[in-house]
Order: sequence, then C-alpha cells, then structure tokens
Amino acid sequence: MSVDTAKTVTKAPGNVLIYVSVEDGGKPVDNLSASNFDVYENDLLLDRGSIHLELLPRDTAADGHTVLLLDLSGNINEKDVVRISRGAEQFVEKVSTTQAVSVLVFDGSTETRLVARFPRVEVSEKRPLPDLTPFVSGDDSRNLNGGLVEAMAVLDEELAGSAKPVQLGTLVTLVRGPDLAGRKSDDDVYRAIDASEYQFYAIHPEDASVPTMNSIGREGKTRFDTIDTLPMTLQEVGMKVRKAWGRNYLVSYCSPARGGDRDVRIAVHYTSDKGDARRGRARTGFNSDGFEAGCGPIRPLLRAKQEAEAREAEAQAKAEAEAAEERRKAEELAETKRLAEEAARKARAANEAARRTVEGTSVEEDPPAEGEGEDEGAVVAPPSSGEYE
Repeated sequence: MSVDTAKTVTKAPGNVLIYVSVEDGGKPVDNLSASNFDVYENDLLLDRGSIHLELLPRDTAADGHTVLLLDLSGNINEKDVVRISRGAEQFVEKVSTTQAVSVLVFDGSTETRLVARFPRVEVSEKRPLPDLTPFVSGDDSRNLNGGLVEAMAVLDEELAGSAKPVQLGTLVTLVRGPDLAGRKSDDDVYRAIDASEYQFYAIHPEDASVPTMNSIGREGKTRFDTIDTLPMTLQEVGMKVRKAWGRNYLVSYCSPARGGDRDVRIAVHYTSDKGDARRGRARTGFNSDGFEAGCGPIRPLLRAKQEAEAREAEAQAKAEAEAAEERRKAEELAETKRLAEEAARKARAANEAARRTVEGTSVEEDPPAEGEGEDEGAVVAPPSSGEYE
C-alpha cells in the first residue's frame, strides 16, 4: 500500500492538518475513517481521542486547481490543433467535477497564453474550448521551460485567494519536444518544481527526448503513439487527476507540541475486500513554535468560518445590489435632467430663431389707391403724346 503526504498545514492554537493520499496497487483507497489512521510525533504514538483526530471533508477544507499546459510549437497543422483541442475538452470534462481547470498554451513566443478558465461543476458536462487556431503565433521554436514556470505562477495566483486551510495544485503538460527557446534554463525548471508542492503529470510522444521529463512528470508520465490517439490519452490523464483528488484524506488533529520541529508519521491500516490486512505509512513534519493550549476539533471552526464567509458574501452581494440600484436611479435622474435641459435648449433656440426672423424682415405696405394721397395743388406733367389745349 502506498501512503503519501501532499501537504501539511498548521493553525493556531495547535491544529495540524495533513493531506494524505492512499493507494493500494495503484488504485485509490476510499471509504476509510479516522479509526484507520494513527499519528506519531517524534516516534511517539498519540492517543486518537485526546488529540481530537478526525477526517475532514476535502471539499470543505481544501481548494484544488489544475493547469493544463499545451504545446503548440513546431510544425503544427490544422489536424494537430483539432486533436489537441478535442483532447483538452475531454480532459477538462473529467477534471472539473473535482476542481477548477485553466488551459494555457505556449509555442516559441515569449508569452504563455490563457485559453480559458473552467470553474468546478457538480456534474460532468461538456466544456467547449475556444478555437486554438488564433493562439498559434507561428513561432516554431519551443518555450517549454518558460511555459512551465509561468504555468506554476498561474497556479500560485489561482490558489492564493483561497480561504481554505489546504490548497492543492496540479500541472499537466503536453510536451511535444525539448525546450528550444532558452529563455529559462533546465535548472530553473528543476528548482521551481523541487520547491513546489504541486503535482506534475506529463503527456508526450514516444520519440520525445526532454531532459526535464522526470520532473515535469513527477507523478506520472503518459505516452501517446500518434496525434490521432492524443485525445484518448488526455482523457485518460484527466481521469487519473480526478482519481488522485479522490484518494486524498484530510487528517486533522491537535498537537501536544509547544515548540520546535516535529517529525510526524502517519500510519494507515485497513482490511481489504479479500480479508488481507493492509498497512502503509508516510512521514512529514512541521514547526510548532507558538503552539499553546486550547486546541479543539477544527470542524466546528471551519463550519463557523464558512458560515461567517457566507454571511459576509451575502451582505456584500446585498450592498452591491443596493449600490447598483442607487447608480441606476442616479443615472435615470441624470438622463431625465439631460432630456429636460435638451428640451429647454431646443425651446430657447426656437424662440431665438423666431425673434431674429421678426427683427430682420421688412413688412411691404399696400400701394396707395389712385389719386389717394396726391397733392391737389401740384402741377401734373402732361402725357408724353397727344394734343393739348
């Protein structure tokens, strides 16, 4: 039986949370209870009851995020893009029932591009991927090392905002060949992966010769034969990542330590379906400086915290809705005022035009009637022709 510790977290005043994965013959072991776990500190077995040993629901206490990093470098054609896209969609469909998934691509260019981010869903469903064609820059070099480092930075950013005690990250990389760009060295990749607590899986063609492959695929390396089989391979790896999430247990207990580094051994034991006694163990550690009395079961604390966060989120949503309504009313009032001012402006313009018309146009008087207004004493000139007496 294989037992591994993925991450260890401590919380005041003395709570210790250890993420433990359990497999038997390469298959996840589920349905274990707290009675299947023993905790040793500095080789001393701790009493299960006095340390409040319990298993926490992983979704309550842990956040997970997976990055799928796709290699679009080299001589890539339309068929390659279609197959990679189809496989990525199947991968996302499998994994996103346990955690959120981000899909990134790289080629020879300087930037690693985010294609899409898919939130976690309760029920498996089709998750269409945007067309990958616009993400092919045409740079036929390969910035594999730079893409890996940037993908780990994306995981850091995605998990940094989590309020849960444990954050688990996974990086799955489609590797089509070695790094050619040289923007980051192999040593940069080794150091970044060695310093990381993330899980790493690699998918590669049979003839790929990549010096960093064992690190890129630290948890598993899967080969695909041809581009036509790649979608099925991506789907299989997606199922592995989903099962890897399901094999995890979050062990919580109160440590009696009050200072210094502690060596911790987690022992797991259970009886298989065939009646065989199965055992396994794993080691981890933590620093207990600052630990003090008053530690108790963490589940009520997590529940209270979640309820407080839910109330805070509800209050924030209400405040945002009220603010949005106030903005709507203000915009409506401003629009009404604008329309009134526009109507008044048009009325003033019409009045001004009418005034200018009256002042600028002369009114023609009717011509006087025949003989009207003539001076009776005036001498009238004779006609230009005719006889006169």
